[in-house]
Amino acid sequence: EAVDTGDGTPLIGFPLSDQALYDLKRGQILRVRTDQGNLNVGLTGTALAFNNAYGNCLLMLQRTTLQPSRSRPTSEQSLAPPKPSAPDKLSRLDLESGTVIVMFSGEFESGDGQRIIAALEETGAAALGLNSVGGLVSEAQMVGYYLRSHNLVTIAGEMCASACTFALAGGVERLAIDGARIGLHQSYVPGGGGRLEDGQRLVGNYIRYFQSMGVDAEIVALAATMPSDGIRWIDPERAMELKLIGAVLP
Repeated sequence: EAVDTGDGTPLIGFPLSDQALYDLKRGQILRVRTDQGNLNVGLTGTALAFNNAYGNCLLMLQRTTLQPSRSRPTSEQSLAPPKPSAPDKLSRLDLESGTVIVMFSGEFESGDGQRIIAALEETGAAALGLNSVGGLVSEAQMVGYYLRSHNLVTIAGEMCASACTFALAGGVERLAIDGARIGLHQSYVPGGGGRLEDGQRLVGNYIRYFQSMGVDAEIVALAATMPSDGIRWIDPERAMELKLIGAVLP
């Protein structure tokens, strides 16, 4: 539905899939057909410019009364009922060297991506520590893209499972504490159904994402062999073989 912005200009908003965002970032053109003709939308510039523009769009939506149209939730959005992010998910760690680390502990839920990004910007942190069982892949991917475009480091804490690995992969340098547990499994699909082509698109998106981050795409294959109600744990040494992390911290 069109929303009047106050000056007679209609504004229409609609969600973009992760696949669409990925394609736009790599030079594809989005064509929107309307009753007023076709509108071609493209993005040019660096990954940093893309992420800043995308982040600004999200912030603008949050600061106004505009609400997105209701749409059928994706499989990953159906993982958990919507609820506010717990304030204690984020904390700050100041090292003696002056380095600031933002710590995220908990499940990735709707809005957590922007909260993490805001915390990183406010603190000027050089790294993001992760201790998470997973959650929404889309939120973790948003964080991953931001981390990479801003040259930030990621550190896997005691546990980094499922969607958490997407955020972990975004670091320009990826570390894990000694004894960290990294978990993989299939994305959850309510009812266990869904079209084959939907599953193929999802897997394709995951492969492209990890490859763009310099991680071995075999990580997606390993996850695919474990049902969504189970978990495959890999130790830091195996994670290093997959290039998900580069070193282990004592």
